Amino acid sequence: MQDLGADAKTRLSASEAQARLQKYGANALEEKEESFTHKLVHAFSMPSWGQLST
Repeated sequence: MQDLGADAKTRLSASEAQARLQKYGANALEEKEESFTHKLVHAFSMPSWGQLST
């Protein structure tokens, strides 16, 4: 944590958090849309629950 300039007990100040948000951006993952090919492969690789119940 010292490498990041943070302390687990005192945490970041609001101004430090804002500065890091501006410098590094939000701590979030980008959502990627599933490709048609991936959806098709997934559809055929998973068993159909409707067929199992009959």
